Amino acid sequence: MTQNPLDKLFAKDELDNSGLLRNLMDSLPDDIYVKDTNGQYVLNNLSHVKALGASSSEEVAGKSDFDFYPKELAERYRTDEQEIMSSGRPLVGKEERSVNQEGNERWHSTTKVPLRDESGKVVGFVGMTRDITEQKTLETRLEHQAFHDSLTGLANRVLFMNRLEHALVRIDRREEPMAVLFMDLDNFKVINDSLGHEVGDRLLVGVSRRLKECVRPEDTVARFGGDEFVILLEGIMDLSGATRVADPITEVLTAPFHFEGHEVFVSTSIGIAPATKASGEPEDLLRNADLALYRAKKKGKAQYRFFDESMGTEALKRLELESGLRKALEREEFRVYYQPKISINDDKIVSLEALIRWEHPERGLLEPEEFLPVAEESGLIVQIGEWVLDEVCQQGRKWQERFAEHSPPRVCTNVSAREFLQTDLVGRVTESLQKSGLRGHGLSLEVPEGVLMDDPESNVEKLTKLTKLKKLGIHIVIDDFGTAYSSLSYLKNFPLNFLKVDRSLIVRLGEEPEDKAIVAAMIGLAKGLGWAVTAQGVETEEQLALLRYAQKLWIEDLLKDVVYLPFE
Repeated sequence: MTQNPLDKLFAKDELDNSGLLRNLMDSLPDDIYVKDTNGQYVLNNLSHVKALGASSSEEVAGKSDFDFYPKELAERYRTDEQEIMSSGRPLVGKEERSVNQEGNERWHSTTKVPLRDESGKVVGFVGMTRDITEQKTLETRLEHQAFHDSLTGLANRVLFMNRLEHALVRIDRREEPMAVLFMDLDNFKVINDSLGHEVGDRLLVGVSRRLKECVRPEDTVARFGGDEFVILLEGIMDLSGATRVADPITEVLTAPFHFEGHEVFVSTSIGIAPATKASGEPEDLLRNADLALYRAKKKGKAQYRFFDESMGTEALKRLELESGLRKALEREEFRVYYQPKISINDDKIVSLEALIRWEHPERGLLEPEEFLPVAEESGLIVQIGEWVLDEVCQQGRKWQERFAEHSPPRVCTNVSAREFLQTDLVGRVTESLQKSGLRGHGLSLEVPEGVLMDDPESNVEKLTKLTKLKKLGIHIVIDDFGTAYSSLSYLKNFPLNFLKVDRSLIVRLGEEPEDKAIVAAMIGLAKGLGWAVTAQGVETEEQLALLRYAQKLWIEDLLKDVVYLPFE
């Protein structure tokens, strides 16, 4: 009988009659084993015996992997061992997945090193297998966290951009269009602020689930943070495939969400950037979708828009305009003109309203509508508003000193929505008054109607600001009245001095019989609340005459047409 070369190598008198080697092997937590060139086990430690489901090392000796593992797995192990013996090179740290007898997934790292006799011939090998299931589980979790949104489980920006990059590489080969849909939730901030961040988070999770229901398994839905979601559609055959996703998304999100007794309604605006060839970078396609989203929101929200080249041109102009506004602040290119407000009774000037203009170095004098919307969107309106306030207070102080004996009229300036809601307006106005020396009763501030009427039930902070300003002697004017939806029952809560009827209502005076009645009603409302009235944009003698008639109509004619129902 031919002696196994490993018999001599592992003979007891060559090791230690006390069994030191076996004790050492059994003390190790990893699976340790020795095989001969035929793949038969010669030695096994206790850990490996248990892993094989055997009761002792003797039970395993002389058997191979085919006696313990499925055939496919045993053949894979045998292939590795034959490569080791033929090449003489060890196999180090090979990671393999397996499923144990209970059906649980396990991961192992295996190292196998060839064993040689005195002549250097490979006569077998020693193997060590370590269970790395916990490590792989942790790696998988960390990898998922690195590429997925922690709240919704959707792909994050990193994973989305990676898939978009690969999609652009494949588009020419497939010759099928693709599209990126960029969306956010309309008025999400209102929901988040009013119902709390927990409800806001649950809403985002609910939205993500509905979005996934609207796409195919091969499409990618990602969350970029906040309420921004992005979808990658590949192989949509034609560009109308994008609308076949956008339509159900806008529809499915109209159904209410229910959270802790609250019925929450939400809508989404979507920008769609199609691509038919791999031109440009992934960031370009994403930017195009974002521009289309911006256009959708400007058109009224709750809708979608496709990107076209004009949007890119418009965005570039907007960027140049924003850059120009920053330079204009540095170079002091803004100018303030003053428009008188004249009493309808005696034609005297009662105040002077500040009107900003931009002395553009190339385009000349620009009207507010040409640059203020961009200033509002970019946040520069706050800095511009502070500059105007300082200029107006300084000019008002000069007029107070120059015409002290004639009771100079107030100076008046507008307060933007951002200034009113996001800054310490009271502190800023107080500072400007102190620097200029203008007394508070020489200043009026105009606040847009929409700012006061938006979410009127949570207007305690707004009311506090107005009260503090009025205590300084400042007149408070509600601007552009009649252009936004107003809950009239809330108007009485605000400490206002003036109601300013929007120009759009004044210019129509005389065109329809109802116009006089509407303006007259506004005058009556203001009088009933103890406010004065400013009519904006009187440009003709006819308009002035009709305005005087509207005032007279309220005072003399309307009361005779008021009827009432007595209590029964």
